[in-house]
Amino acid sequence: MTIRFYRREDAAEWVRLMNLLRGTPLGLADFLEREKRMAGADAPIRLVIGEEGALVVAGQLARSPYVPAGYLRTEIAVSALHRRAGLGSRMLAELEHQARRSGFDGLYGEQPDSATETLDWLKRRGFAIARRRRESRLPTAVRAENPARQDAGLRLPPAFRLVTMAEGYPGWDLLLPFLRDRLGETPDLEGLPPWSMQQLDRIFRTNPNARPDWVLAALHGDDLAGAGALHRAGADAYVYFVGVERKHRGLGLGTALLEGLVGKAAEAGCAEVRIDNLEENRPALRMTEKTGFTPHRTRLELRKRLDPAYPAASRGG
Repeated sequence: MTIRFYRREDAAEWVRLMNLLRGTPLGLADFLEREKRMAGADAPIRLVIGEEGALVVAGQLARSPYVPAGYLRTEIAVSALHRRAGLGSRMLAELEHQARRSGFDGLYGEQPDSATETLDWLKRRGFAIARRRRESRLPTAVRAENPARQDAGLRLPPAFRLVTMAEGYPGWDLLLPFLRDRLGETPDLEGLPPWSMQQLDRIFRTNPNARPDWVLAALHGDDLAGAGALHRAGADAYVYFVGVERKHRGLGLGTALLEGLVGKAAEAGCAEVRIDNLEENRPALRMTEKTGFTPHRTRLELRKRLDPAYPAASRGG
């Protein structure tokens, strides 16, 4: 079995394999729609191994705003019947070759801390744990059973109010720079490259999993003081971000935004809301606990530094 580059006709098989890695499966139609929006410079490197007309291994290298500069997010999926045959190791070796050839410095991956066998496999191949993230969940039924949590406006500090982007103010031209500044302050993204306005627009405004009524802005008078956003995650919702300007912190504004987002998810019929934060980000964890979220699992961020073998000038972008 040989390794080759992914082709468009592989799409259905590719989605089948990569869904082995996903908590929320991705449909073929959603995958194809996502492909249309993929910018050339951001297009991932994809490799496959096939047997008798079916894919048995899929490997991907992708840029991500959540990984260090010079690193690529790395995913390898192996069909259940072809594990322990060395195919994953072959794919990883080829992905490393492709990353070095493109001038990148390292690989990044994520695994739940319960995946001990996979973690041991990665560590033997040079990956090391860099950070720990706690994923927490809140069933919206819990909120429905607690009337005191159902109106985030009741907990807003005086002179503040919540609006959604569906209401037309503030405009995206004001909100996106505000989000960029708040993202630059969060411990969860410390040490990572700043997000571009194009990335922000693609994530918060035009992403098919985003909705304007799922983007909340906290206003102090007519000035932006905080913001939060949800994304659809299958039948559930995921809290993408909550941030408050420094001078307005300590007033409970972040908690009011988070509770407002949970309310929006409940109104949309989502059964559960998910959020994750670095374990070192104690203020964020306290906020989620106060809102009623409970820990679900811990995910580990892993990194592997690659030995240089090609000139970095070929990296591009």
